[in-house]
Amino acid sequence: MTTVHVREPQTNLRKGGAVDGPDNVIMVLGNPATYEAVEQCIGEEVVETPFQNKWWVRILVPATHGTTVTGWVSVVRCVEGDNDLPVPGVPQSPTIFVSSSDGHVGG
Repeated sequence: MTTVHVREPQTNLRKGGAVDGPDNVIMVLGNPATYEAVEQCIGEEVVETPFQNKWWVRILVPATHGTTVTGWVSVVRCVEGDNDLPVPGVPQSPTIFVSSSDGHVGG
């Protein structure tokens, strides 16, 4: 699996590829870190000057209590993201955002 490096602290891990809605945030990723990337697709355009990107990547976040959390991060917050381009090596999917209601996978 390909990894991505989330470069910005306090990045929201979301249930889907949009920044609207308080119920869309699963958790906040505190510090920059590297995560396994599952897939990516096109969602809401995010602009954080000088960066802009409409691609969102679904990542796996190991949790301290043994359950892996999955959710979406805008590629604009990833080191590998280039303006309006997908992350190389991460599989592309149709725009359909899939996560469980709480973002957890596995046991």
